[in-house]
Amino acid sequence: MLHGTADPVTPAADAIARFAGARVRLVEGGVHDVLNDATHRSVAATLVLFLESLRLGPELPTIIKEA
Repeated sequence: MLHGTADPVTPAADAIARFAGARVRLVEGGVHDVLNDATHRSVAATLVLFLESLRLGPELPTIIKEA
């Protein structure tokens, strides 16, 4: 679950409680529609990493690392 910390519709704490046990990522300063906010690139990257973990297994291997 991706949720904005500044969501005026659903407070982050309420969303986290509802989806207990899920993978939760909070978008700092994000609003209700995190994919249409200024942070949309970071949110999209997080989604891609999640999808890769589904394809490659729960323990996502290192794809990009520091040199």
